[in-house]
Amino acid sequence: MATRTRGALIAFAAAGAVAAMAVTTAATAAPTVLLKGPLYGNIPQVTIRGVAAGKLPWVIKGSAELTATHLTVSGTEFVIPQGPGINGTPVPAAVVGTTIGVKSVVAEVSCAGKPGIVTGAAPLSAKGSFSLSTSVKVPAQCMDPIVLVGVGTAGKSVKAWFASTDFLTAYGVATPAMIKPTATAKTPAKGKAKTTATAKTTATAKTTATAKGKVATTTTTAKTSAWA
Repeated sequence: MATRTRGALIAFAAAGAVAAMAVTTAATAAPTVLLKGPLYGNIPQVTIRGVAAGKLPWVIKGSAELTATHLTVSGTEFVIPQGPGINGTPVPAAVVGTTIGVKSVVAEVSCAGKPGIVTGAAPLSAKGSFSLSTSVKVPAQCMDPIVLVGVGTAGKSVKAWFASTDFLTAYGVATPAMIKPTATAKTPAKGKAKTTATAKTTATAKTTATAKGKVATTTTTAKTSAWA
């Protein structure tokens, strides 16, 4: 009887040890990676799931990795290259190779047919470097996940995207080599030539009202970024 009891205890202890190992292994197993790959610079006039691209092209050397609970995105040389912007207008030489004053970026996790998940903001250096690592809650059924990086409101929305995961490979992408401007021929005008690049546009609206024979004119001026 004692031998049987001892054998049963040993078997029970062994089973408990195996169960404990299984629980530990499950707890420490790496989470499933939903998306992992490089980032690609945007193409003006391309809208992804309701988010419009910036009005100028961007290039980047970066990558993104997404699990159900965590997003890691980072990039370097995230800047404006030479080439055509919106409506085919050439990128001004003065902004080539710069971040055009953008100080921070946000990322959006997008699942087909579902609202996007927008992260907090990450600082963007003048040379185009940033790093973002944050917790996210990806829906259980996330079809065709993509990650967008751009400017917007932290935790709420992306106003314009500047880089994306592989959703855009079919469109072709800008390349880092494009950040070097080519030589531009100068056209003298009375001995002098001057080119000015401006990153802001000004819109002016006038409203005229008549009251008891008097005319009142109100002028409202608003500055908007030409690049976002």
